Amino acid sequence: MSRQGAIITGILVILLLLMCNVAVAMFAIPRVLAVVRDGNRPVAAQPTAQRPAGQAQAPAAATSTPSARPQGQPTRSPSQGGQPQLPMPQVTLVSPGGSGLQALPSATPGATPTLGPSPTPFPTVAPLAMTAQEQALSALYNRTRPGVVNIDVTMDSGNQQLPIQPTGSGSGFVIDKQGHVITNNHVVADSKSIKVTLWDDTVVSATVVGADPDADLAVLKIDVPEDKLIPLELGDSDQVRVGQLAIAMGNPFAVGTSMSLGIVSAIGRSIPGLTLFQIPDAIQTDAPINPGNSGGPLMDAAGRVIGVNAQIRSDTRANSGVGFAIPVNIVKLIAPDLIAKGRHAWPWLGVSGVTITQPIADANKIKQVAGAYIDSIVAGGPADKAGVQGSTSQNRTPDGTVPVGGDVIIAVDGVPVKHFDDVLRYVTTKARAGQTIELTVLRDGQEKKVKLTLEERPRTQQTPGLPVRP
Repeated sequence: MSRQGAIITGILVILLLLMCNVAVAMFAIPRVLAVVRDGNRPVAAQPTAQRPAGQAQAPAAATSTPSARPQGQPTRSPSQGGQPQLPMPQVTLVSPGGSGLQALPSATPGATPTLGPSPTPFPTVAPLAMTAQEQALSALYNRTRPGVVNIDVTMDSGNQQLPIQPTGSGSGFVIDKQGHVITNNHVVADSKSIKVTLWDDTVVSATVVGADPDADLAVLKIDVPEDKLIPLELGDSDQVRVGQLAIAMGNPFAVGTSMSLGIVSAIGRSIPGLTLFQIPDAIQTDAPINPGNSGGPLMDAAGRVIGVNAQIRSDTRANSGVGFAIPVNIVKLIAPDLIAKGRHAWPWLGVSGVTITQPIADANKIKQVAGAYIDSIVAGGPADKAGVQGSTSQNRTPDGTVPVGGDVIIAVDGVPVKHFDDVLRYVTTKARAGQTIELTVLRDGQEKKVKLTLEERPRTQQTPGLPVRP
């Protein structure tokens, strides 16, 4: 090989060696730097072992402690060319226990572990807020509950050897600060003793100061301090309308005072009392009424009493959605008399009749199908004395037997009459015994005026009615 070729070969070998050194350096330098950096990183402190009981603890306010290295590993100092040792950050945790509060060091930062998907958290359910109606009903209950009482009665068994035990229960409500309580007559009739339970669980004896079987109402008297008596406000049953809220309160099945909610299903119903006479203007409701509710108040949404729960229509003696309440205006009419005199003198016409129907109108040749047809007259009664005429015979028609020959009342004191209940309502609620009224009647197709003086209704024997009295 010539001298020139040898020089060129040497230069190529040197260049090749330099390139290998550069490659090695590029690969090794980052790892060397990493080793140096790790060597200078502070080592995490090991948790301090728990001290024996009674040995002093480190102050809870401490936020840092010297870091500890594993045994056998030297600690670099600035004079040896190492990095100065830095204090490690500390997190203060409140640890309950007998040894007091402990300051625990934070963990050495490390790589964030890869976690699986987080489970779906359960939704946080806040307490349900009451609606405006619920709040109103709750407030109404709390306000009127002290005016409602529970009644337990003991009947006279006639056997002195048997122990005395409550034999019936019902409800009632306070009407004044003198201790007068309204209930149904059928709740306390023939009772030997009556116990009334007030809102604060006070139990007192009660006496009947007045009763009216015709209206199935009674007034009781209890002797308690006035601060225990919270009278309920009496409303106006003439202002009640179908569809409005109806709230019944009482003692169903003797479980204690309860509230039930419904609506007024109908008004102006006539229902049987405890006698042969009807109670006019009864309120029909679908608010649940059950045995034990008798005598309790039926209220409107403002907490005013609009009726006295008295009857249900049911084959099982349980609520079937058809209940009846005696209108509060009858309570306001007769309660003062029951308190003052023990009885109420009902005015009396001395007639029985029905609302005119198309078959009756056809059989009696009456053009209008409206009015109260007089079927029979009580001999010697007010109507008989005034010359009112009842039916004279019965005609058979395709629709059945219908009366003929009687008067048809179309007005009382100028107030139009469409149904027989209109006559009953006017006489019982607008008139008094001894008062003279004017009847407008149709007789033989002619309109006629009849003056009639009302008398006091005769007392009749109590009879069981068809409706169930809860």
